[in-house]
Amino acid sequence: MIRRDRSVWRRSGLLTDLPVAVLFVVGWITILWAPSHIVIGLLFAGIVALHLLSRPRIWVRMRQSLRGHGRAHWVVNWIALVAAVVMTVSGIVQWAGDAGMRPVHSTSSYLVLLAIGVHVWQRWRPLVARLRRRRRGYVPT
Repeated sequence: MIRRDRSVWRRSGLLTDLPVAVLFVVGWITILWAPSHIVIGLLFAGIVALHLLSRPRIWVRMRQSLRGHGRAHWVVNWIALVAAVVMTVSGIVQWAGDAGMRPVHSTSSYLVLLAIGVHVWQRWRPLVARLRRRRRGYVPT
């Protein structure tokens, strides 16, 4: 049975997963052209927020990881989240004219890159399965 509703679209890999990766790569490509890099960076921050908001249980599990439940698995998520916030804030501060933020912005960008790589590696099978279901038009109920 094919069922289409908003909750399915919010969890869709095409709406949240793929744009995170694409915007991150485009952000790296546009480093030398500041206006597009700034726009892409802000879009990246927004799509990461959408990515996280589309998964309400993730916040519960991340809070539980702070108390010791499955901590090793969630370390990458916390590193990715903190590094993405630092990357976004340092990028905005750098854009405002503080060139001293360049090392902070670049270091946090590399941490985000590493965390995204590990995050995708940890969740490779469910991610591919979700993208395949969307491509075929099958949406589980």
